[in-house]
Amino acid sequence: MFFAKVFGKKVKAANVSMKKLYVGFDPETASEVQIEEYENNYDLSLTDQVQLEEDYEREQKEADVATKNFEDKKAAAHMLIEEQDTNPDDAELNEAVEEILEELKELKADMEMEIQEAEEAKQDLDEAEDLADKMLAKLNQAKKRHGNAIKSMARNDRRLKRAGLDEERARKRAGLLKDDENDVDVFAIMESKANATGRKAEVAKRKAAALDGSSKGNDRVAAALAKVRGEDQKKVSAKDRLANL
Repeated sequence: MFFAKVFGKKVKAANVSMKKLYVGFDPETASEVQIEEYENNYDLSLTDQVQLEEDYEREQKEADVATKNFEDKKAAAHMLIEEQDTNPDDAELNEAVEEILEELKELKADMEMEIQEAEEAKQDLDEAEDLADKMLAKLNQAKKRHGNAIKSMARNDRRLKRAGLDEERARKRAGLLKDDENDVDVFAIMESKANATGRKAEVAKRKAAALDGSSKGNDRVAAALAKVRGEDQKKVSAKDRLANL
């Protein structure tokens, strides 16, 4: 007996573990199967209730008949006893009184038994009605939870999809920004080159001015420089200028 109980508990625990594993794998199908099981249980309890209603009605009718028979016989016994008080020496009457009193004992026992059976039937019916109510409440609660779970799963699926899209967009934005950070700044290079050219021009300008200033003290150098630059072309005759063309 001990090992049977231990083994039975282990089997039950294993079944519970397997059920949890399956429910975790496919909770939606598992919940539908559970609801179907609750519906079957409610059907069974409702069938039992209907059967017990019929049993109670039958038992109550039998108890009512037994009670009426007893009360009728008892009323008849009272009548015979009253008559016996008037005719105490009536042998046939006395025999009838004894006979009905013995019959009343049996009828009372039958009546009490029928009443007890009707009461037990009523108790069974009450328990069946209570069980059916509980099975119905359990079924309705399961359907409600199932519906809420489906809505919640659908809502969370939508949230997950939105989160995935948001994550993808964020990654794209981060990638674009990263590409901008690592890319060659063409405009900066152009600006740097322009600045360098500007600096070279400024250096050349300053150098030319410096050189020009250093030759002002020598008239011959200035004249030669002016001639080179074409400043003395005004002194050359038009004829010579034409010949030089």
